[in-house]
Amino acid sequence: MEFVKIVHAVFSKRISKVLFCLLCFLGIGMGAYSQDVIVKKDGEEIKSKVMEVSGDEIKYKMWDYQDGPIYRIPASEIFMIKYQNGKKDIMSTYASSSQKSVGDNKKYPRYQGEVNLGYTLGLGENGLDRVVFETIHGSRISKYAFVGLGFGFNAYKDILSFDEYDGDLETVWGMTVPVFLDMKGYYPVTDDFAPYIDLGLGCSIGVLEIEGSGFLANVGFGINYKKLNIGMNFQSENKAKGFAFKLGLVF
Repeated sequence: MEFVKIVHAVFSKRISKVLFCLLCFLGIGMGAYSQDVIVKKDGEEIKSKVMEVSGDEIKYKMWDYQDGPIYRIPASEIFMIKYQNGKKDIMSTYASSSQKSVGDNKKYPRYQGEVNLGYTLGLGENGLDRVVFETIHGSRISKYAFVGLGFGFNAYKDILSFDEYDGDLETVWGMTVPVFLDMKGYYPVTDDFAPYIDLGLGCSIGVLEIEGSGFLANVGFGINYKKLNIGMNFQSENKAKGFAFKLGLVF
């Protein structure tokens, strides 16, 4: 009986050690998956709590300071994210597919059109107020440049006209048709917001109470916000100078 007790005690101690080792290994394994690990392309690993993943960046908090600030890191610097549950996200594949889908909508060169309506305040002795309508069609060569052809009409008010029946001068509406080459240089701030500078050169043809044609020049700047266009420019048409404010759509 003493021998049996001794054997039982020895085996009990060994089993206890085995169970203790197993529990340690399980604890280590659970600890390995209790945090997210951001693996950078240079091999650096960041133990973290991932908050948000997009095609542009990853937002995370430090694992050992989750009450701290949110950090950001460009997705282009990340190779892989290993999550707590064992899932792995290869960012190179994610980023390339995301860039491809974005690029499909922004191929260059591509067609671009505009329709604008505005009002010009006359400047100087030859300055006359006028309503402006124009449509421009051309090629968006790149995200920075556009070139196209524009035409429309300028409706002048207070044009002096001689009434052959009464023999008096009277004020009437006059109209011209501008035809011009339009060039724009863009500075895209975001996908939806892009300021630009604008240059238009061409000629203006009188069609109603205005005779002849003359040189046309537009120089100004504006803003594209999504499909909205807001423009302001200095305009010289047949020596009639003015400052134009325009609002329109880009498509």
